Amino acid sequence: MHTGMGQPRLVPFRRIRHPAGRPISAIPFREGEFAMPPSASSLVSPDEGTTASWRERIRSSTFANYHHEMGMALARCGEKDAAVAAFQRALGIDPAHFGSGIMLAELLRGRGQAAAAEAVVNGLRAIDGDAEALGFLEIAESLLNLDRLKDAQDQIRQAATFGKRALEVRADVLVAVASELNGGGAYTEACDWLNSFPFLVNHAEAEGERGRALFFAGQEERAEPVLRRALELDPDLLPGLPHYLLGQIERRRLNILAALSHFAAYVKHHPTGPLSFYSRIFSAQMQLLGGEFQSALTALDAMALPGVPEPVALRAMVNLSLGNMTAADADAGATIRDTGDESWLRVFAGIVRLAQGRLADALVLLPDRAYPWAAPALSRLGRACACHAQRNMEEARRLLETVRREEAEAIPLALAQLGPLAAPLRSSFPEIE
Repeated sequence: MHTGMGQPRLVPFRRIRHPAGRPISAIPFREGEFAMPPSASSLVSPDEGTTASWRERIRSSTFANYHHEMGMALARCGEKDAAVAAFQRALGIDPAHFGSGIMLAELLRGRGQAAAAEAVVNGLRAIDGDAEALGFLEIAESLLNLDRLKDAQDQIRQAATFGKRALEVRADVLVAVASELNGGGAYTEACDWLNSFPFLVNHAEAEGERGRALFFAGQEERAEPVLRRALELDPDLLPGLPHYLLGQIERRRLNILAALSHFAAYVKHHPTGPLSFYSRIFSAQMQLLGGEFQSALTALDAMALPGVPEPVALRAMVNLSLGNMTAADADAGATIRDTGDESWLRVFAGIVRLAQGRLADALVLLPDRAYPWAAPALSRLGRACACHAQRNMEEARRLLETVRREEAEAIPLALAQLGPLAAPLRSSFPEIE
């Protein structure tokens, strides 16, 4: 959990990917072979031949992948002879492991064995006319696992020279590149990458990554229809980020029911997902702002484990709304104790100190800065309230102008969280409404 600087990590920094392997759709099962085994109560005995067949295919694919990945690692280390042997073993197990074939041919050409290289490529073409393109895409997948993003993109561009059929078959590799770019904060490049493959507009995961890129590039208005399009293409889309981001968009607009619906959808599909915790946190915040104080309190109590400051910080706001100042003060104190100076969670403690009339403490906890999605507009508006209470009208006005210029859409959400504490400010500056 985030307990240090800045805002919560809305998405993992890097895409978590399993070791490279061909998708199950690429394993050549015959129709009916990959069926669920009969139940123990079935009177029909399992077809041992069929079971043995698909087990062997899975085993072969696994071992072929192992030798392929070994070959990739050896080639990267400059051990070319060992790499050749590894790719030969992969092809010996699975002649349709096109990535191994392309790598083997390249290494053979490097040895001056052009005829042998051509024979390998011809063997691949005999299996599938798009073998070369598919091979480049398999290599790209392996390079992604080696954190060689730019090299992976180069392999995909080579695959694209053979046409788009292979790209459509292995669209998952194209999307994986976009995910890596997003994970590294290269949001514009991620959009440009996806836009270079027009057929991906009908791919749910690609649209999810496009929406993610637009969202974090600060283009929420453009992101929203793309995220909704992703869910139209696949309502059960994994990893489910569109639901979470749409929940954040609706939360920022103070559309309480819509935000709750999206956060609940994320948790339903990903109860242990990386954003499940924050989905529950922000759901409790929406319940608080919707007047469901007890529901919010119950949810936060369940999450308030040792070393987890987020529910405690938000619980301070719930207790403040309930008029339980003793509990609010305790939660605010715990939040200050358990978080770093730059933590967004301290904003909630600052609101409690504001309510207590401890204006100097409130100003320390409510800096003149934005927390765009964690606590949008709240810190500056809370600070403006404290300045107003100190009769520093000039500074209060300056803060309001900054919020209206930089965080206008979030003003209703922030005012709702401040509640009656913002009444004097609203009276003096009605333009904030």
